[in-house]
Amino acid sequence: AFMIIFRAAFTLSGLAGLALTVGMAVDANVLIYERMREEIKKGAGLRMAIRNGFSKALTTIVDSNVTTLIAAVVLYAVGTGPVKGFGVTMFLGIVMSMFTAVFCGRLVFDIAERRRWIKSLNFSSIIGETNIDFLGKKWLAIGLSLFLIGLGMVGVVTRGKGLLDIDFTGGSSVTFALREDAKLPFTEVSSLLTKTELGDSNLTVVESGDANTRYTATCALDDVDKVQSVIVETLGDKLQDYAVQVGEPEAFEEAGGSSGTLLPLTFNEGPGFAAGDGLSYETVLGRARDAATALGLSGVLPQVENPDYTPGSSQRFKDWTLRLSLPADQTVAVGEAIKADLSDEPLFPLASEIGGRVAGDLQVKAIWAIVLSLLGVLAYLWFRFQNVAFGLAAVIALIHDVLVTLGAVALSGWLVNSVPALAQALQIDKFQIGLTLLAAFITIIGYSLNDTIVIFDRIREIRGKSPRLDETMVNTAINQTLSRTLLTAFTTLLVVVVLYFFGGPGIHSFAFAMVVGVIVGTYSTVYIATPVLLWLAGTDGPGAKAASPRAAA
Repeated sequence: AFMIIFRAAFTLSGLAGLALTVGMAVDANVLIYERMREEIKKGAGLRMAIRNGFSKALTTIVDSNVTTLIAAVVLYAVGTGPVKGFGVTMFLGIVMSMFTAVFCGRLVFDIAERRRWIKSLNFSSIIGETNIDFLGKKWLAIGLSLFLIGLGMVGVVTRGKGLLDIDFTGGSSVTFALREDAKLPFTEVSSLLTKTELGDSNLTVVESGDANTRYTATCALDDVDKVQSVIVETLGDKLQDYAVQVGEPEAFEEAGGSSGTLLPLTFNEGPGFAAGDGLSYETVLGRARDAATALGLSGVLPQVENPDYTPGSSQRFKDWTLRLSLPADQTVAVGEAIKADLSDEPLFPLASEIGGRVAGDLQVKAIWAIVLSLLGVLAYLWFRFQNVAFGLAAVIALIHDVLVTLGAVALSGWLVNSVPALAQALQIDKFQIGLTLLAAFITIIGYSLNDTIVIFDRIREIRGKSPRLDETMVNTAINQTLSRTLLTAFTTLLVVVVLYFFGGPGIHSFAFAMVVGVIVGTYSTVYIATPVLLWLAGTDGPGAKAASPRAAA
C-alpha cells in the first residue's frame, strides 16, 4: 500500500528487501516472547508477564531496528537503481514490522487475556539454560577470525581488478541465448569465451535464465558491439536468432481522409524465447524505416503501436502493430523485409555499457555508503549507551563481518577454477563486487547490529549501576540471550538460503553475501563484539576508569 502511495516500483532487489524483512521481523517477536518467558519463570501472573514482556523488550527492539533503518536510509540516499529500491522496501518493512510487533501484538495479547481466551502461557525451550564460558575462548576465536580475514585478503589481492564488476570498472554486459537444440553447459560456455580476447578483459560469465541456454557475459571492454561480435564468432550457429511472425493486414481509414494498412508483428514468440525477449519502440521503428528505405519507400513515415506502450520509455513488447499509409501488399512487403532482416541476427536480450567516469563515481559512492553507515551506527550507539565503547565495539565487529564476507566473495573465484563440480553444486559463481554486493554489505551491517545490540542491552541491564564491567556479566548476558540469538539467526538464514537457491540471477550474489554475513554476524556478536567491549569498558580496559555509574545506567 505504501509503495502505491509513494508511486514506487518493485524491483527484483526491492522484493529481496521485502523477503529479508520478513526474516528479520521475527526478531522483535522473539525478543518479546523471551522476556515473557523470563517473567513467568520468576512467578509473574499472566497480565504482568505480558505487560513486562512488551515493556522490557521495547528499548531493545527500537535500538536494533533504528540501526537497521540507518543502513536503509544510507542505501536510499547513496545508492542508485536496484540498490535504492532495496533500501525503500527494507525501510518500509522494518517500520511496519516494528508497529505490528509492538502495538498490534500487544493489542492481541491484551484482548485475549482480558476476555480470558488465554489463561496461561507455556513456552518451549530449544536449548534451556546455559552457562557457557564464551569469553574463555575469545583468543581462539580472534585467531580464527584473523586467519579467515587473512585468507580472504589473499583472495582479494589475487583477483585484483577482476574482483570488481563493470559497475565499478566500466565495461560491457551482454546477455545471449542459445538454441534449445544447441544448449551448452556453463563450464563449456565459460571456457570457450575465456579463450577469446574477452578473457583478457576481466570476463565473467553467469547463467542467467533457463538451464544451459541463457548466459550473461560481462567484461571491462567498453564496446558492446565488439563483445557481441566476439560471442557470435565463438558460438556461431548455436545462438538463438530473432523470430518474427507477420500477421494479416487490415485496412484503416481516418476521419481526415488518410488511409493505409495496419500489420500485426509478433517478435520472439515460441519455444526458446523468454517473456522479456520483445523489442522496444525505437528498435521496431528503426527496423521499419530501414525496411521501407530498402524497398524504395523512403518518403513513407512508418508508425508502430502497442496499447501498453508509454511514450519515451524503453519498454519491450512482443506484439507491435505497423501502421503505414500504403496498400496492403506494400505494407506486407515491409513486414516481410523486417522478418528477413532479423531472421539471421542473433538474439541479445540485454546489452549495456557503463563508462569509466560513471564507474569511478560509483566507487566513490560505495565507499561513502559504507563509511556513512558505520559512522551512523557509532553515533547512535554512543548516544543510546552514553559510552563510546559500545559504539566502537559494534563498529569493529561490523568491519570484521564485512571483511570476512568480502574474502568469501573473493575466494569464490578460486573455488570455481579449482573445484568446478563443487562450485556448480553449491551454485557458486565468480562473484564480483558491484552495486548489488554493496547493498549486501550495508544490509549485513544493519542485520549484524541486531544481535549485537540485544546482547549489549542485556549487558547494560545486568551491569546496572556498577562502575565496572567484568567477564561474568558479559558471559551471563550472552547466555541469557543465546536462545533469541539462535532463533533469529535461523529464521533469517532460512530466508537468505531460499533467496540464494531460488531467487534467480538478479539477486544471487546478494543472497550469497547475506548467507555468509548472517553466519559471520552471529559469530562476531558473541566472539568479537563482546570481547572488544570488555577490553574497552571492562575491568582491564582503557575505558574502565572513565565509566561512571550514571553512564552505566
